[in-house]
Amino acid sequence: MNETRSLFRWRGMPCWRNFVLFGFISLLLISLCLPASGQVRAQAVCFTLVDRQSHSLSGVVNSYYPGVASAASGANQISLGPGRGSGQSIQVGDLLLVIQMQDGLFDSSNNVAYGDGGSSGSGYTDASNVGRYEYIVADSVVSFASGGSLTLRGEGSGQGLLNTYSHSNSESAHGQQRFQVVRVAAYLDIVLSGNLTASSWNGATGGVVAVEAVNMLDFSSSSINVTGQGFRGGSTRKLDGDGALSYEDYRTQSLLQANGAKGEGMVGAPRYVYFNGDLVDTAPPAGTDGYPEGSRARGAPGNAGGGGTDGNPLTNHENSGGGGGGNGGTGGQGGYSAYSSLDTGGRGGAAFAEADPGRLLLGGGGGSGVTDDGTGTPSGGLASSGAAGGGIVLLRAGTINQSGGVLPAQSISANGTSAGAVLNDGAGGGGAGGAVVVVVDVPDLMADLTISARGGNGG
Repeated sequence: MNETRSLFRWRGMPCWRNFVLFGFISLLLISLCLPASGQVRAQAVCFTLVDRQSHSLSGVVNSYYPGVASAASGANQISLGPGRGSGQSIQVGDLLLVIQMQDGLFDSSNNVAYGDGGSSGSGYTDASNVGRYEYIVADSVVSFASGGSLTLRGEGSGQGLLNTYSHSNSESAHGQQRFQVVRVAAYLDIVLSGNLTASSWNGATGGVVAVEAVNMLDFSSSSINVTGQGFRGGSTRKLDGDGALSYEDYRTQSLLQANGAKGEGMVGAPRYVYFNGDLVDTAPPAGTDGYPEGSRARGAPGNAGGGGTDGNPLTNHENSGGGGGGNGGTGGQGGYSAYSSLDTGGRGGAAFAEADPGRLLLGGGGGSGVTDDGTGTPSGGLASSGAAGGGIVLLRAGTINQSGGVLPAQSISANGTSAGAVLNDGAGGGGAGGAVVVVVDVPDLMADLTISARGGNGG
């Protein structure tokens, strides 16, 4: 027997329980009064439950589809690329999540105005639609293997999208814009048979756990963990110096032989990121460098940490540290340059001022330190790379139960990771904590949860 459930809008609901946002943590814990299971609210759209059985879940339970073209508010179709994650194709009636992962503008001046246009050397000038998300229902099939055109029903004009979602590559005016569609793991009852996690954010998809249990979710001594699955840290390598640069620089080109790399964040990605223990070239369009005007040096774009600017770029041997990523709070600043003790460390990523239960970011990636000796493990300068931020968890349930023993110490974790250790080089900045939203129909029947979204440490 199929069952339907009303969709709802996060903002404007009258019964938030609490909202926590502090330090490196972006943590949102909400209890909302929702319609009863199967009740159809006026002008709401509903998804279809495949069956009424209890499902055991573990591992990666979501499929992720990258948007490959922008979609305007009110649109009833989205063009999607091939899927990634759990391997499930989109079927008619599936509950889906659309979320803008990267967007916004920042000042790319090569001075303290970098970022927000003020005097901090970090931040952004316009958040645009980054972090906005909504639930929709599929009205067509989309193949996991090939992607395709998704027909949808939403709560916007003409049962289309509420928000506009942008997709574009890095340009002279802004970094890359990316959104994704996530197939939600939606069942009547869910029992965790192991830890839930996400596919790590790779610049196009991932980083999100989205689960819907219409009646009950039983943690059963398991946990949900998206630690380190958010925006990636900047990656560098051993560099020998460049006479064209200055210790006063806030942004320099990636192909020049000095300074550390900026981290990845809300307004785009640098040329080189640290992912799965290796340097990855994000391959921006010809003539661009990931971030406008350059992906290295101390300026911090959006909530990403800045890379270190060397105290003497001619030789690149007066190394400074990378800045930490930001989200609920501002990232920490990278350490001063060696020998000269100049304030050239990477600036910390900005706090996301627009954060609310309907607008969430992955934790910002840390910037890399400067390296000329390539110490630490992995070798060749990679140990100076910045660390990844935390992912996003969106959990909705009728009730939350705990069977099989005591809850784990961290039942939901969206922490940033810590940067590695080096000897006589600049160390990378830590990744920022991600974001967690928990929605429960009957809060009084919810088991205690421990939720963590802490930032990681610098190297």
